[in-house]
Parts: sequence; structure tokens; C-alpha cells
Amino acid sequence: GVQVELIDTPGIDEVGGEVRGDMAKQVTRQADLILFVVAGDITRTEYQALCELQTAQKPLILVFNKIDLYPELDRKAIYQSLQSLGNSEGLAADSATDATDTEISGDRPNNSADQSTPKSAPKIAKSLEIVMVAAEPAPVQVRVEWSDGSVTHEWESPPPQIDQLKHKILTILNREGRSLLALNALVEARDAEANIARQVLKLRQTEADDLIWQFAKYKALAVGINPIAFLDVMGATVADLALIRSLSRLYGLPMTGYEAGKLWQTIFSSAGGVLLGELGSSFLLGFGKSAAAAAPQIGFSTFAGVAVTQASLAAYGTYAVGRAAQVYLEKGCTWGPLGQDTVIQEILATIERNTIIDRLQQEFKI
Repeated sequence: GVQVELIDTPGIDEVGGEVRGDMAKQVTRQADLILFVVAGDITRTEYQALCELQTAQKPLILVFNKIDLYPELDRKAIYQSLQSLGNSEGLAADSATDATDTEISGDRPNNSADQSTPKSAPKIAKSLEIVMVAAEPAPVQVRVEWSDGSVTHEWESPPPQIDQLKHKILTILNREGRSLLALNALVEARDAEANIARQVLKLRQTEADDLIWQFAKYKALAVGINPIAFLDVMGATVADLALIRSLSRLYGLPMTGYEAGKLWQTIFSSAGGVLLGELGSSFLLGFGKSAAAAAPQIGFSTFAGVAVTQASLAAYGTYAVGRAAQVYLEKGCTWGPLGQDTVIQEILATIERNTIIDRLQQEFKI
């Protein structure tokens, strides 16, 4: 037979509730079958937790406990109220001014008009399994008559009334036990894979940041010292393409030269003219630098000033291209639901040109 392990979790609204509630939710995520225990009409906190647990797509039994404390008519009314949860449109959250949980009931007298529910509220599945139990019935006083004719009164604990719950658990396990085990194993494997992927991505992000900065730094150096205008602009473009391909190999998504070129064009066209402006400025500065190099009377200081400015522009452009390509690759060669224009503009908004210039000056001791 299959060994069944029952795990008792803290109540979601016990004292010290938030931490204990998180612990309970963590355990339920690992469980194959969830038993959600209530002791009467369900409260708003319990209702919201029940809706959340049902999103895990696992079998859930709603256990109505302490039925021994209710008269037969009240017990039936509460049971019918719990059944009606599956047909309701959901329950709105308590307002911030509510001091206590309000009990929720479809037919009970304490169901006030202000508990009506908007259609946007969460819903309970219609196939809700409900069982009634008395796990630890309250002691009852019994009259004992002794052989000598004396009479005493003693407190006696009735046996637990849990046969209905046992039968329901066994029915579910016999019907879909193997599927539950397999499903939970797959979910745990998926979560483990996601955690590993996050760690790998975090490590790759650090490596990618270093790679982008290395390209930006050495491209700035090469562009700055090169005296020929056409060559520095062409070299800058080649460096950007090489950076994109290096990043793609780092993320395990190698690109051809053509694909890298298409991505480079996409980034530039979506940058709103910012990077194109930098490229044009770099081109014009290249001519000025070439003129300074060809005319010694202009002086080395002029050449150096133009070179530093052009190098800063080159570093900024490469850094922006690299960050955009990094985001694109991290998302699996997609820009995500926001689209390329929005993503690239957000990236450019986070890159401060002065910060890159300061970092270059520290690197090269300018």
C-alpha cells in the first residue's frame, strides 16, 4: 500500500499569524492533497486562503470540524452554506476598518447585505469536496449508577467522528493517487529547475556586465587614439556586433553575424535617435580629430580633448547596445510583452552618461 503522511500546519489566522500563515502555505505547496479545516461558517480570511490554495490545482477537501458543538439544524445550515460557496461569485476583501473577520454564510442570519460580492472577486471551484467531522468531540457528562444504588456524574470523551474523512481520502487516493504523486514530483522538478535557472541567470548577469564594460572600455580607447575618421566609426560598429555575438554565446543562444546585425539595427532604430545621434556626433568628432592630427599647429591638447569626448560617446553607445542586447537575450530572444521600443527606452533612461565618463576616467587615470 501507499504510505500517507499527514502534516498539521499552523492556522492562517493564529497569533503571530503572518509568519505562521506563510509556513502553512509553503507546506501546502508541497502537499499532494490539501485538507482545509474550518469550524463553522467560513471567515473572510479563510475564504481568501481557500481561493489562493485552489490556484495550486491540487485536490482539496473542505473539512467542517467540531460538528458536535452544533445542533442538527444548524449543522445542516452551515453545511449548505459551505456548499453554496462553489456557486457564489466570490467574496470581496474586508475593508481596512474591519477589526474582525465576518462569518460568511449563504443562508445564515449573520449574512448582511454589505457582504455582497463584486464579479471581480475570487471564486471557489464548483466541485468543492466537503466532509463533516468531530476530530476531538467535547466531553459529555454521563450519569453512572453503581451497584450499591449510588449515582455519580462523570465527564466522558466521545470517540472521534472522522470515518467520513477517512473514506473521502481513501477514495481520492485510490482514484488518482499515482497521478497526484507524479504531478507533485513534476511541480517540484519545475520549481527546482526555475531556481537553478535564476541562479545561472544571476551568474551570467555578472559575467555579462563585465563583458559589456570591457567592450565599452576598449572600444573607447581604440576610437580615442585612432586619428582616421572613417576607421573609428567602422571599428565602433564592428565592436558592437562582436559584443552582441559574445553576449549571445554567454547566454547559450549563439547568433550568426546577420542575426547580430539585425539586432543591432533594432536597438538603434528603437532608441529614439539617441544612439544615432551619438554615432553622428562621433563621426563629426572623428573628422575634427583627423584635422587636428594632420595640422600640428592646432596642438596636442585639441586632439586629446576631441579624443576624450569621442571615446566617451563610443563607450556610452556600446554600453547601451550591450545592455539592450543583454535584456533581449535574458528573455530568450524576445522583448517581452512591452515591446522593443518601451524596453529599450527604459534601458536608456537608466544609463547615465556622466557615470560612464567618470568610470572611464578612473580606468584610464585621465
